[in-house]
Amino acid sequence: MGDVRSVGILGAGISGLSVAHRLKKLGVSFILFESDSAVGGKIQTESIGPNLVEQGPNSLMLKDGKSKELLRELGLEARVCFPSQKRPARYICDGEALHKISPFTLASFIGPAAMLRILSGGFSRRADSLESVHEFFKRKMGVGVAERLVAPFVSGIYAGDSHRLIAKTSFPKLFKWDEEFNSFWGALLTRKSGNQDHSKLPSGICSFPTGLRELPEALYQDVEENVRLNERVLSLKKTQQGWCIRTNTGETRVSQVVSSLPAPVLANILEGPDYGELREKLKGLRYPWIRVLHLAYPKENLQNIPRGFGFLNIPGKSLPFLGCLFSSQLFEERAPQSAPYFTLFIGGETQAHLSTLEVEDSLEDIHQSLQQVLGFRSALPEVLSSKDWSQGIPQYDEHHFRFLEFLLENSPEKYGLFLSSNYIGGISIPECIESSYATADKVCKALKKSTV
Repeated sequence: MGDVRSVGILGAGISGLSVAHRLKKLGVSFILFESDSAVGGKIQTESIGPNLVEQGPNSLMLKDGKSKELLRELGLEARVCFPSQKRPARYICDGEALHKISPFTLASFIGPAAMLRILSGGFSRRADSLESVHEFFKRKMGVGVAERLVAPFVSGIYAGDSHRLIAKTSFPKLFKWDEEFNSFWGALLTRKSGNQDHSKLPSGICSFPTGLRELPEALYQDVEENVRLNERVLSLKKTQQGWCIRTNTGETRVSQVVSSLPAPVLANILEGPDYGELREKLKGLRYPWIRVLHLAYPKENLQNIPRGFGFLNIPGKSLPFLGCLFSSQLFEERAPQSAPYFTLFIGGETQAHLSTLEVEDSLEDIHQSLQQVLGFRSALPEVLSSKDWSQGIPQYDEHHFRFLEFLLENSPEKYGLFLSSNYIGGISIPECIESSYATADKVCKALKKSTV
């Protein structure tokens, strides 16, 4: 039996670990349960020969705020490494060729009318709460921007469909600017600077010498004495004294619970008649299937391919993947002695039909598409690794919007159950860290209030 005054944290992904780190700093006792033998959740770096490959997030977009604060607290500032190219180029693929996205090439890609809409700041009528991402950008910037820039970004980064994702929750800052100023430029000129950060670290895309796994591993080292690995939570039940967490090794009683588990997993373990509607809302959140595939080619065959970050595809252009990252170009230590490799993302909302194909069934089609788009010739690549995710990225669609509305009226926090996962507050690593810190602060406040 655990200390009834402690907090139980479910899941040791970036959210659960960040909550634990923050609670430790606040002096709150906790127990963290992880069903796997290692921490990190979707952050999984593997060493394959001399190569480092990321099976989940490929890099960290470092911004001022809690992310830099966390790196500083963990002593990781000196470990941060940035791309070998100062400003790696980004491309959009129209199914046949790449188009570099820059201020100098944008007009020719989206059209002069759309460019004028961007330069004007996007003055238009106000949005309604359920406006889709597609309609939002179409209204603000025109159909060219919505279809040729936003749609590939949404499918490549969020694995989503811009016609189904809700602008208010998928792009909350832009939506808020639109509500307050009806102009992106007006918002940029008038908004006050937000999080003040005194870190010497610059902002931008980054990683670590041995991959993103360094971040969850450093967090684990910080809170290791309170982490129980290989403990799968089988049920979660409210009691008069707090919460009872039943795992494969026994029962633990805690006063508060923080769940960083995927929504369907939490729904399946949460017991009690009082949580029937919450369970149904959690089950309604959608996670599309996604495959992360790493393909290596002989170095001499890729001498003339473009340099940069990679490219995203315009949906509906029949390419068999959502986007392609030039991973070993970005961070040279990922393939220091071997053939360079690409990271491809397959599936999502717009390519759900591809989930029935095994890697070997789709490899020839992917190979031919890469050769056509990048302009090289080679034999079939080496498959370094392939990882399928069934609960990787939640969709911020109408189901998710209604779920957030439900939480406003029926927050489980009043019963001591806190949600801290990528379906709350954003899907990126920095957003998960920000949300986790806020959750830990609320837990601490609730514990203090209960003792008064």
